[in-house]
Amino acid sequence: MYRSHKDKLWKTTTISYRNNLPARIGYSNKPSGSSNNDILQPLINNKISIWDTGDTTYKSKINDVTSMPQINNIYLFSLNENEKQIINDLEKSFKKFNLTKSVKTIVLKSESKNLSKIPEFILQCDSLETLEITANIKSLPKKLSKLTQIKILQIEASGGIDIRKAIKILRKLPNLRSLTIVNTKEHLIPIEINQLTNLVTLNLDHSKRDRNGNLFPLPKELYELKKLNYLEVPQEIINAKLLYSNIPDCLFIYTRPQTK
Repeated sequence: MYRSHKDKLWKTTTISYRNNLPARIGYSNKPSGSSNNDILQPLINNKISIWDTGDTTYKSKINDVTSMPQINNIYLFSLNENEKQIINDLEKSFKKFNLTKSVKTIVLKSESKNLSKIPEFILQCDSLETLEITANIKSLPKKLSKLTQIKILQIEASGGIDIRKAIKILRKLPNLRSLTIVNTKEHLIPIEINQLTNLVTLNLDHSKRDRNGNLFPLPKELYELKKLNYLEVPQEIINAKLLYSNIPDCLFIYTRPQTK
């Protein structure tokens, strides 16, 4: 049970689970007509989706990219056999047609183990606002700090990202509002998390356990993120009193059951 920070009597709210999936906790102080994940709504105009189907059909889609001078969204799915060629072709197209000024959203999903860094053409998109990558990434490049328009960053890194080094780069992104990094080397949210002061949504790997099999608690520095209103961590490590006394605008917590 958690206690609502708005209720001086500490009225309890029960967390329920259905089919082993956690239920979101909501509070009545949410502004009327607003949405908790407004910042997570991507642009939908001028969208191109490229699927790696193992043949050369992707080439026509890349041609479509170059024919849209104001393309906003690029989605790359199931990259595998043609991954290297697709990325190379896109890099050439971006350079030739100067597409880096219009792209707002890039989603890249790699199924291979070969993509170990963020492609260069992405790092040149200085208008980028949303970046989602699934790949064998082990670190964030320093050039990422130049993409100062980024609001949403989601990385599923099978290689395991050094989160402390990553924060040194992410803290230079003044517009970053939503951060998700699945799989970090430390498996802990570090104390440096308080440097990302504008975060509204946070989902970081925090699965490390002590010798007794208990999850390590969240660092108290996390509760300094005053703008946070969506936090995804195991429920047993949340200090409800600290959360609601320090983050009065925290409207939702999404929790998930953990197994030892």
